[in-house]
Amino acid sequence: MISLANSRLKSRVCASFFIKKADVITISIGGNNIMDAGENFFSSLNNTIAEANTVDFVADYPKIIAAIRALNTGARIIVQTLYNPFNTIAISVYEGDPALQAETEEYISRVNAAINSVSDTKYTVVDIHKLFLESYANKGLMGNITYFYPAAWLKFTRDPHPNQTGENLIGSKVIAAY
Repeated sequence: MISLANSRLKSRVCASFFIKKADVITISIGGNNIMDAGENFFSSLNNTIAEANTVDFVADYPKIIAAIRALNTGARIIVQTLYNPFNTIAISVYEGDPALQAETEEYISRVNAAINSVSDTKYTVVDIHKLFLESYANKGLMGNITYFYPAAWLKFTRDPHPNQTGENLIGSKVIAAY
């Protein structure tokens, strides 16, 4: 299994080689499009950047999948939806996060709609968004699966990437889809 998330497939000789040879391709994509709009350590969202990047993603995503298919018509493609790192309920010093979660969700839902819109019998979507929302964000527990709610006193910045627990959850869902 080879995992690639690269929108410049044609210009990447190495990536193209592996895509051509792959039986299964896993994709995690769209996060940087939204993450670029985070400001002040993710305490606010630049809606102009979020909108522009979301529009770009929605336009580019079908081209990315088409580029993969042009290189490999037979591979299974497994794509995970984009999750929202904000809790839906306020916790300790993050009282404004429910509003930021709702604001960010406007863009993430459009990214996920693009991911879900592909019609291909060898294309599978793993709904990480729903899993993380229902099991963690709605309970104020996103800090259990991401670095977004720093628990260590030496960690002062918010990082929306999954921690090892989050990576394990994503990995198990992707493997189950295989």
